Amino acid sequence: MDIDQVIRDLISKAMNSVWVYQTANSYGKEMVQLLDSQGNELAWRWLSDGCAAWQAPSSVIGGYTNVPAGASEYDLSHGFEYASITLGTEDCANYSELPPRPDWCC
Repeated sequence: MDIDQVIRDLISKAMNSVWVYQTANSYGKEMVQLLDSQGNELAWRWLSDGCAAWQAPSSVIGGYTNVPAGASEYDLSHGFEYASITLGTEDCANYSELPPRPDWCC
């Protein structure tokens, strides 16, 4: 499923926040997990698969006892449009860091 479907599903379950955590499986294949406030896995995808390949069944890694250090929180409380712009845009950019602004840019 794509990230918009995931966002709509989480909002329909009255979730106000979701945490994104990049990790790797035991073979070193990079993945992204969406976690709730307790560290439970909500959805996941392989980093190389892009934003249309989210899966809801648990991955081999599963959840954590709490949100791991390094996980980024995304606010869902402002509704789908806001979440789609923030989380959806980041997801489609594969959570890569933006390059620094050029000196000529304000």
